[in-house]
Amino acid sequence: MAETPFTTRLAQVFAITTAAGVAGSNFGISCFLVPRLLESPQSLLLQQWRGVYHGVKASLPAIGGLGGLMFFYLAYQWKAYLACGVLTVGVGPYTGLVMAKTENQLIKGLAVDKAHQLVGQWGRLNMGKGVLLGAAALLGAWTALE
Repeated sequence: MAETPFTTRLAQVFAITTAAGVAGSNFGISCFLVPRLLESPQSLLLQQWRGVYHGVKASLPAIGGLGGLMFFYLAYQWKAYLACGVLTVGVGPYTGLVMAKTENQLIKGLAVDKAHQLVGQWGRLNMGKGVLLGAAALLGAWTALE
């Protein structure tokens, strides 16, 4: 059996750890940060949520996207990485199709009276991104070990 080249191993490590890290970030936001935000009064809640949202939006999609590109690069050698890439970039359509309505209401502040309900809903929906990325990381790790 031929030894896997260093650059391929590097791509595997980058893709897997990126997917796992971004998944952990999404789970952490949903499980630890959102419950703390929900303790805030409504007027402060939206301001805090927007700050978190814009901070995360500035970095996590790009990091996750780079991991997805690495998975697609690896798919040339191992087809299982194609599924990892699809799961990783699937976060974009998931966000647009499943989360956009809630996010838009929170960003625009249209439903101040329902802020707690919407932030709680957003936190639950955000876990879906963690599931997609976590599945990509697990499948990627499994494939790397074979």
